[in-house]
Amino acid sequence: MKMAEIKIDYTNVRNPQLRRFLENDFKDVLFAIADGHDHDGTNSKALSPAAVVANDSVTTAKIVAGAVTTLKIADDAVTTDKIAADAITATEIADNAVVTAGILNANVTADKLASDAVTTDKILNLNVTKAKIAADAIDGTKLANNAVDSEHITAGAIDTAHIGNLQVTTDKIALDAVTGAQIADNAIDSEHYVDGSIDSEHFAAGAVDATAIGTNAVITAKIADDAVTADKLAADAVVTASIVNLNVTAGKLAADAVETAKIKNANVTIAKLEAKGQPTTAAIADPGNGQAIAVANSGTCPLVSAGAETRTLAAPTFAGQRIVLACKTYVGDIVITASAAINQTGNTIITLNGAGDFIELVGVELGGAKVWRVSANDGCALSTP
Repeated sequence: MKMAEIKIDYTNVRNPQLRRFLENDFKDVLFAIADGHDHDGTNSKALSPAAVVANDSVTTAKIVAGAVTTLKIADDAVTTDKIAADAITATEIADNAVVTAGILNANVTADKLASDAVTTDKILNLNVTKAKIAADAIDGTKLANNAVDSEHITAGAIDTAHIGNLQVTTDKIALDAVTGAQIADNAIDSEHYVDGSIDSEHFAAGAVDATAIGTNAVITAKIADDAVTADKLAADAVVTASIVNLNVTAGKLAADAVETAKIKNANVTIAKLEAKGQPTTAAIADPGNGQAIAVANSGTCPLVSAGAETRTLAAPTFAGQRIVLACKTYVGDIVITASAAINQTGNTIITLNGAGDFIELVGVELGGAKVWRVSANDGCALSTP
């Protein structure tokens, strides 16, 4: 009898895995409905109960090893718990099949990455840390223009080789940073000096010679005390205006230097005249009781007493000086004490005890001193203490 293939509706099979297996791989020619077929001893268009597979009746033991092929497995039927540990190898994974959601966090290790696999767009912004960068990996091509500022540069890291020519400008140089070692020989000329910036400590000894000093540049304030010696003065260089008043002393005058034209009228006093030509008639005022008789000049001192009084007499000012002491008015004795003996006897006390008494003394040199000596005496008593 001719057998015909029929299509069986497996929608009533509740087990989806079994249903897909039966639909795809288990096709039996049971019988042709039109012709009929004795399948289980009964010729009938209806299947006998023995020919029906009950739901959930195909257990693991009923399936032959290797019997479940790809066609027997329904789409999406292999769930996670159906896959044994380590069962999926590289050959089971299709190209481009592993998406982001399929990768467990922190499970893509370094050895899983192919060379050059990590491109720029794979790296999250701000996630390349310092530890990720190899030594010497960042060269000029990796740096954006103006990306490196002072906080990124290690102290002392920039050496000469890294500085471009003419790139060290004035504002890049710290105060006092340029020492003598940084300046080439003969590199500094006049245009580099600030006006007034060169003081004495910057000159080497003997560095300023005549050619370096401008005309009229040496003013009074620049000349040290006692620095202008005789050999620094040109002939006739010292004029009247250069001499401070009262500073031409006797020691400054050469012998016979003062001639008549140099002496101002009425300025030769008695004290300036040689003794032998000096008159003794110049008046010397009576100093009064207990006071000293002036001895600056030669002259006559008329003494007046109002009772017993005293005077003192210092040594003469110059040899040849003459002084006359006369009692003009007498009320009491006038006792005069000289600073040194006035005669060879050694008397130092002169007593005028009446009107008209007088004594004349002349100054003489005695050793290295000047002393008075009696040249005339009328009525004065001479004594020692």
